[in-house]
Amino acid sequence: MRTAILFLTLIGTVRAGEELANPSFEQGLEGWTLAVGARLAATGPKSTIAVDTEGAREGRAAVRCTGSASTRIWPMLTQSVRCRPGDRVWLRVAARCRGVVREGPQFRNANALLAFRDAHDKRLALMTTPVLSGDRDWIDLYLHTFAPKNTTRVVVGLFASLTGRVWFDDVRLVVRRPDSSDPEDRAVARAALRLHLERTYPFFGVRGGLGPPDATTLREMLAPLGDLHVWIETPLGRTPTAPPVRFRRNFNRKAVRGLIDTVLLEKWGHLVGRMGDLGYVGIGGFSREGFADLERALDGLGAAKALIIDIRANGGGDERLAMRIAGRFTDRRRVYAKAQLRDPTLPGLNGFRPPFERSFGPLLGKKTDTRRVVVLQGPGTVSAAEGFLQMMKSIPRVVTMGLPSRGASGNPRPFPVYPALRVWAPVWRSLTPQGELLETRGVQPDLLHDLPESAFATADPTLEKARRSLE
Repeated sequence: MRTAILFLTLIGTVRAGEELANPSFEQGLEGWTLAVGARLAATGPKSTIAVDTEGAREGRAAVRCTGSASTRIWPMLTQSVRCRPGDRVWLRVAARCRGVVREGPQFRNANALLAFRDAHDKRLALMTTPVLSGDRDWIDLYLHTFAPKNTTRVVVGLFASLTGRVWFDDVRLVVRRPDSSDPEDRAVARAALRLHLERTYPFFGVRGGLGPPDATTLREMLAPLGDLHVWIETPLGRTPTAPPVRFRRNFNRKAVRGLIDTVLLEKWGHLVGRMGDLGYVGIGGFSREGFADLERALDGLGAAKALIIDIRANGGGDERLAMRIAGRFTDRRRVYAKAQLRDPTLPGLNGFRPPFERSFGPLLGKKTDTRRVVVLQGPGTVSAAEGFLQMMKSIPRVVTMGLPSRGASGNPRPFPVYPALRVWAPVWRSLTPQGELLETRGVQPDLLHDLPESAFATADPTLEKARRSLE
């Protein structure tokens, strides 16, 4: 509730651009305009938009949208305010619904929107909140962005084009110049970020929580999460919000290098070569930089009788690149994991959508590699590298060996706090194909090789064990 109080306090002090007229519908529909939002036919029954004096969240009134399977024309309630390019725009709308379902060719709308327009009424950008469905009690839908170039006004829209009833109330809009030196604007930015994280961050109760509502800096707010996938991005680069992790090392790079007879690649964090009749592929990360070299070096190991793929020091990257490596070893599409997103239309900090499957398939243009493979893993195996582990574990002839991976992944996505400052944070939680949470637990190896870190001081016993298993 502190976030809501802060927002309402700020809304009363902001005087940039214009304010919405009649934002809580206490004067009926005064100040709002009805426009056609969608149509399924040139003529036919229309959905209704009416003031409801019994279903308000606060005060005396709300607006109710009602439609059915027979509806063919769907009005939308709109209001426009002045807006300049680069303005901060934050919309927050209370909404609830009953019996909302999609029937037939209906458009999927039961939400609010922002449309940015120029002086010629050309639409420059459109943003929509998550869509309500089923039955939802009052929840605040929100949008936060910066007005694009050539903007002269922003249109707020309230729209439903599905079967059922949707209520809207307390439409609050901030339009102001972003100014990081202004304490009031910094408070607006932090309040918008906090609301976003409260609705989308997937690891409350697994990792830490957000800092206090009166936190005065972003780091003070974000550091208690303790999440390496939460960082602050500026033109100068990334600033981590979590302290560095001292993990247990179960590898010895120098020892590995000494065992390679022929080196095919040694740069970009990758090391590829031959150990007798075995191929060794050390992948330092799944990034675009040097990835083509990695693929060519892997092609050069065609004569090796078996492969060791070492990702014990792989900090992750782009999981789509990981699929390009794993795809070499499968002849069909395989489900390797599941993931789950927060549902921003549910209250609290733990409302999730149903899990969905993640899969990978054969690498196009390549014959399936049917050799035996051992994949080495450990606490230095993080994020997209853990996805790669799951891919390889789904292939029956592949064996994973070492220690459990870090258990840190979350598909981070950016939130714009200022035009040149974004906060990245996870939006999903990674699961096993059986639905078990991987965060903090990690991917378990098929063969646990549990030795003290001191065992790797002058040698690499895990690599030696992998070599013996392939002889």
